[in-house]
This record gives sequence, structure tokens and C-alpha cells, in this order.
Amino acid sequence: MKRALIGHTGFVGGTLLAADGFSHGFNSKNVREMEGQHFDEIVCAGVPAVKWLANRAPAQDRAAIGGLLSVLERTSAGRFVLVSTVDVYPDPAQPLDEDADLRDLPNQPYGLHRFEVEQFVARRFPNHSIVRLPALFGQGLKKNALFDLLNDNMVEKINPAGVFQWYPTSRLAGDLARVAEAGLTLVNLVTQPVAMREVIARFFPGAPVGPEAEPAPRYGLRTKYAAPFGGTPPWIMTVPEVLAEMDRFITASSRP
Repeated sequence: MKRALIGHTGFVGGTLLAADGFSHGFNSKNVREMEGQHFDEIVCAGVPAVKWLANRAPAQDRAAIGGLLSVLERTSAGRFVLVSTVDVYPDPAQPLDEDADLRDLPNQPYGLHRFEVEQFVARRFPNHSIVRLPALFGQGLKKNALFDLLNDNMVEKINPAGVFQWYPTSRLAGDLARVAEAGLTLVNLVTQPVAMREVIARFFPGAPVGPEAEPAPRYGLRTKYAAPFGGTPPWIMTVPEVLAEMDRFITASSRP
């Protein structure tokens, strides 16, 4: 089976590469080699994921994405899987699920451009699955508040009032298989929201984080499809399950 992974050297892509059987790996350096080829399946985890940079330099972000999409215009696939982001929702604090119509809604460049990628995939590849991920943790983590706490990196900028939906990348390969088995074209792999103050108190007591301040980032999205992933509606994991996985990750990361 000819299976391609785009973004195989990144955080999410590297996780999938280690867990699953791909015959081809592509990143920004060699992605043009895909042009003119047909693959049984393409999994794309190669859309740039640095939010602050996309919002600060939207023209460059759109150009980078445009380069990838121009390659995909000339590539065919029996099935296409896009690893996307919950930041396609302009206000992720709202209790919205996959039925929310996000077309023509104003958003920051990061979310807007990635929603445009979702729309492209839906048009270009009839047999597709779009998987929206929230905040991530797992082997190879390179950024976010949990990374900063683990590495004592600018922790004074962390707002304990923030509320996030955390997803362990260790389950992503299995969840993508469940997406295929359930025949889902669009799914939010979202977990029950957890306040940063709870994460800090449990795993990093005494960390010199910043004061609680408003407005704080808050995520409260939902999914219609908790059941195929072993979850309790409207999320695929409960807070205790998320914290148990986070505990395992932090313990493994802290080993010398």
C-alpha cells in the first residue's frame, strides 16, 4: 500500500511516523516530489503550526500554505487525512461541535488560513477525513504552556486562568484508525477542558507563573463523536483521564 505522510519530521508527523506504516515521508524540503503521483492514502500533518508567527506574518503564512496546496493540486489519493486545529473556530470558548458553520466568520490569520486548507481538502479529495486537534502533549513536544513548565521557560508569562483542552499524541495513530473505521469526514478530537491553575497545582506547585488575568485563553469545544473513541459525550476524554495521561508524560519527560 502506497501511504504518504506529509510533515513526517514535525512533532505530530514524527509521532505518526513512529507508530504507523508509511511508505513515503515528505516535508517542506521534498514535498514537490509528490507532484504527479497517486497514493492510496495521504496523511497531512505538514501545515505550519506556529500560531504566533502566522498571526504576526500572515502573508508569509499564506504563501507557505499555498506552496503545499499547489503540490496537492497535482497529487491524487484514494483517501486524504488532514490533521487540522481547533483554532479554525473564531471563538473556541463556545460549546460548538462539528456542525458549526465557520464559513465567512472573521478569525485570526492562523485559524482562517487553516480553515481554508480544510475547505481545499474537502473540495480536492472526495474521500477525506479532517481531524481537528486541540492543545497537544507527547514525546517530542516543542512548544506550549506545558512545554514551558517542563523546561522552566518563560513561566512568568503563563496565565493560570487559561482553560485548555489537552490531547495526548500517543493516541493519535489509534484515533486516526477509528476515524477511518467510523467513516468520519470531520471530527473534533477534543477532551474535557482543564484549567491551567489545576495543571500547575498538580504537577508544578510553586512554579513562578504569572498572575491570573483577563482576558484569558479558553477552550470549550465539543464533539458529536465521543463514542467511537471511547469517550463520554461531548468529549473523547474526561479531566481525570487527561490528567492521568499528562502525569505519565511528565514523569517520562523528567527522567534523566
